[in-house]
Amino acid sequence: MAAANKKKTPHFRERANGLMELRLQVTMADGTREQRSFYGKTKTICKQKYEEYIQGERQKADKRKTVDGFAREWIEIKRSQVSYRTWKNYDYYMFSHVVPYLGGNRKLSSIKPMDIEKMMLHCVDLSDSSKHHILLTAKQMFKAAQKNGLIIMNPCDDIKYRKTDELKELVVYTPEEIQVILEHLHETPIGTGIGLMLYAGLRTEEVCALQWDDVNLEEDIITVRHVITVTEKHEYSDVRNTKSKKMRKLPIPPELHAILASSECVKDNPYVIPYQGGKRTYPYEYLFYTPNVYFERYEKFMKSLPIRYLSPHKLRHTYGTYLTRSGADLPSIQKLMGHSSVNTTRIYTDVGLDDQRTAVAKLSFS
Repeated sequence: MAAANKKKTPHFRERANGLMELRLQVTMADGTREQRSFYGKTKTICKQKYEEYIQGERQKADKRKTVDGFAREWIEIKRSQVSYRTWKNYDYYMFSHVVPYLGGNRKLSSIKPMDIEKMMLHCVDLSDSSKHHILLTAKQMFKAAQKNGLIIMNPCDDIKYRKTDELKELVVYTPEEIQVILEHLHETPIGTGIGLMLYAGLRTEEVCALQWDDVNLEEDIITVRHVITVTEKHEYSDVRNTKSKKMRKLPIPPELHAILASSECVKDNPYVIPYQGGKRTYPYEYLFYTPNVYFERYEKFMKSLPIRYLSPHKLRHTYGTYLTRSGADLPSIQKLMGHSSVNTTRIYTDVGLDDQRTAVAKLSFS
């Protein structure tokens, strides 16, 4: 029994090149065991390199137990698990909010639920979307730390934050403003894209990626299955993957049918909104509009009209809001909008002041 517990002596052997090799099993910073070799002209040098390595692993293990150290390790692993755009969001919220507020040098085990609550109070002036992503990023990181045995409980569990966007009325275009937009669509090369946002609720990256093969004017159906997204090399790519990870089919209303039917197809270009512009303006050779260039064209056009300027996403809100006002049910709106959760769709069910006036006008006690 004593022999079984006896500590193994270091194993040295001389290599063909004259160097000594110290070969043994070492414990890594993450707790796993690996076979490693350390070389030197003498056994003493081999032992010295081994001691330096062990010291470095101890420092890594200590660093791994801190908020900043584990966050960086977790972010690096996450890079190969999610899309580049999602990873960039994690990276931004982690090192712009989570780590700076919690304190990078603090031990993971020292973070308590109250620290997370204070962090969320610190974010009170941010949008609900930002608050959601900050808490989600922190929760995912601490969940990984919990799984790896670095903490006993996740301090983010059961943490909620005060929502502020619920107090704001959803801003959308009025019927009169929509009419002005439609009257001027022919004046911009992205007019069809704006029509797709108004009558189909497509996101900017979905509009840019829509191809004629996805449009069936005979059956009046649009199939949404592509998005234009940025890659890790900061190039844009047409990806067969929507935001909700699901393909969806949308009916084409008569007004949109007319817009699509009058749109010109560009030879050898499969996109419904083909990119038009020289390299002097935008130095790339894509056949499609990138979301940022589409936004520039959109902004220039909309600001030239005698109406309020609302962002491209507000066209999507306009679509969802008017679906609600027309009597569409929540599950149908969810599918049309491509929301992964019906909770996201509920923003369109809030009754605005104009709707309240209409309701009050119908009030009768007779």
